[in-house]
Amino acid sequence: MTASLETLAHLRGCKDDLLARWRKRVLEDPGVPQADRLPQPLLDDHIPEFVDHLIACLSDRLCTAADRARRLEHDDVSRRHARQRHRQGYTLEAALREWAHFRAALIEAWHEVGVVISRDDRLLVNAAIDEAMARAAMEMQRSANASLESHLAEQKTLATQLAAEIETRKRFGGVLGHDLRTPLGAIALGAEAVLQQGGLSTGQAKTLRGIVASAERMGRLIDDLLDLTRVQAGGAFKIDRKPSDLATICTSVLDEFRLAQPERLFELTTVGDTRGAWDADRLEQLASNLLQNAVVHGDPTTRVRVALRGEPERVVLVVTNDGPAIPRDLHDTMFDPFASGGTPASGGLGLGLFIVRQIAQAHGGEVAFESEAGRPTRFSVTLPRAG
Repeated sequence: MTASLETLAHLRGCKDDLLARWRKRVLEDPGVPQADRLPQPLLDDHIPEFVDHLIACLSDRLCTAADRARRLEHDDVSRRHARQRHRQGYTLEAALREWAHFRAALIEAWHEVGVVISRDDRLLVNAAIDEAMARAAMEMQRSANASLESHLAEQKTLATQLAAEIETRKRFGGVLGHDLRTPLGAIALGAEAVLQQGGLSTGQAKTLRGIVASAERMGRLIDDLLDLTRVQAGGAFKIDRKPSDLATICTSVLDEFRLAQPERLFELTTVGDTRGAWDADRLEQLASNLLQNAVVHGDPTTRVRVALRGEPERVVLVVTNDGPAIPRDLHDTMFDPFASGGTPASGGLGLGLFIVRQIAQAHGGEVAFESEAGRPTRFSVTLPRAG
């Protein structure tokens, strides 16, 4: 049985009105959050094409109802529409609600003008919409599965790349730890041996002392890079806790800075008990990095101040320097590797503060800073006395 002429005529004539009713219902659907709704220009997609296909199926007078139903089943419009909705971020519920609104808009349009729909027409129209809803469910599930498979493949690729990168970093650390440190140590020992022999001119002695200082600085850079490599490869700072005195550690570090930079002024004050169970070598590295940061970025005409304060359960180390305030846009990344912008003038790679934070955290402590225009810059490290 073919569709009634009245049904076809009205469906052709009310297409624009039907689409307008459908858009209104979808855009005003209280079940879909406003933020998830598509703007009207992107809403139609394949719906007008679906109406045309429905009209064509109803118009075919040579087909039986079963033939027309099979024709609807092979329709590709609803499949393409479902894939498009998945790309646009629709959930399956939102896609099905869209087709429910289409059915309601069509019934509403026919009801208002009193069009009588034959049983076969009604069955065919509902079958077409039901098939579209089934296609939406299948295609969106298929698209979701394809997206998941693609995501898993990307994750697998990233995991492979990460494993290769970690292995490369480990090898890089090995090169630094052996192939560079060994000849560097030989340079430093050789220069020290020549200095101890004596009989050198003032200029020669100065040159050799510069070689020793440069070798020591390179050794510190290698240590920083090794630490960075270890952390980025998923490792952690290993610390060997032993009874230590932070005042003794800071005094030793300050003595080295006074020898290396006699033109600078350094000051150390202590209050209370400064002893705890720490890794003395690591805390020496921490204090040295903080002092180097203060020397590089502070006012060279003012003194660098180191203060230690012993509290019942912890010891606080504060390093203060005068000079320009740290720019506000750098505050959030101060302790990131390379973020402090190592320069030739600083003799560093921008890893000093990163290492400071890692050492503090390995001891169960924390590090913070204060820097405002017109006020000294203060870096403070809080260390629990015991792990």
